[in-house]
Amino acid sequence: MEKNELELLSIAKTASLLQIGKDTLHSLINEGKIGVIPVGRRKKIPYMEIVRFQKESIITGVKDKTPIISALEIRQILNASYKMKKSLRGEDILNKLILEG
Repeated sequence: MEKNELELLSIAKTASLLQIGKDTLHSLINEGKIGVIPVGRRKKIPYMEIVRFQKESIITGVKDKTPIISALEIRQILNASYKMKKSLRGEDILNKLILEG
């Protein structure tokens, strides 16, 4: 195991390494996206946590994150099935979405 794998970094050093501001880093910590180790009153970030965060944050081949169907459209389909007094299975709903989408 290399020395830097065990290294605990300060908030300032971590923000610098990630090339983000300290406020952004604090947001990532508060959202649970980056883990910390409490050391006294300070928070330290393990170097390996930065590596993990970077690996899990990489997006490849994604062109558009727009949902294919909106929540409103799903609600309309479910309401229609309710009005027909027919309970739709998940498979039926997906088929309906594909055919009408």
